[in-house]
Amino acid sequence: MVTNDSGENPTNWTVSGTADAAATPKMRVTRRIGGIAATIPDGSSDSCGQLTLLITQSFSYTILNIGSAPLNIVRSYNGSPSGMSVPQSPGTFPSSLTPGSSTVWSIPITASASLWQITPAIACNDPSVIGPNYDWTMSGTAGLTGAEIGVQRNGVDIVMASVDTVSGGTAGSAATVTYRIRNDGIGANLVSTVAYSNAANCSTASAPSIPSITSGSTHDLAVQITPSSNAAWSVDVTITSNDSSDGQFTWRIAGTA
Repeated sequence: MVTNDSGENPTNWTVSGTADAAATPKMRVTRRIGGIAATIPDGSSDSCGQLTLLITQSFSYTILNIGSAPLNIVRSYNGSPSGMSVPQSPGTFPSSLTPGSSTVWSIPITASASLWQITPAIACNDPSVIGPNYDWTMSGTAGLTGAEIGVQRNGVDIVMASVDTVSGGTAGSAATVTYRIRNDGIGANLVSTVAYSNAANCSTASAPSIPSITSGSTHDLAVQITPSSNAAWSVDVTITSNDSSDGQFTWRIAGTA
């Protein structure tokens, strides 16, 4: 500033300060796991554990606006779910959250298959979200309450009362066919015994004992078969267990020596 002050002419000073960033919304999603509010990042996977088939269980996600401007939100699901139908979420869902506020999205899951998956999505105006939606994938397994037997060979399910045809075998030489016994149930051990019957053109070693199988675990059953002659052979295997729907699970092993 130019003045007629003979001692201080001109007079100078500096004006300085800081500027706040433009107000923006920012979304955070959490779910309480083991009593702790765990953050569910955008694009992440949330493993929801094991459910009971056809019994609805709800998972609650808290949607927070930790930004400094209103957060606009619209909920939906990406793609088609698997192992379940699209859930109908109860209650209302706000279209906007003021800074510092939150809402809860309760997602009811009714699994209809042993593996299920769904991707919740929220369209929002958070500039840090990659893509049109903030989304995450929920997934898990499902089984029946109580013991539930499952049988596989080489990763393929054996259907009760079916014939499992195996290759090879030589008359007079023992061969082992291995089956994996599963307990697909929830909350109960599978307790079972195995027996062989109706052996045709073959003999079997004594049926082994099967230990108690906990929920989600397996045990390998080795069936030792010796064809009597170079011709077709077969034997029936029966597992008797505490599975309430398949208490006697029988299938036939067949082959040609």
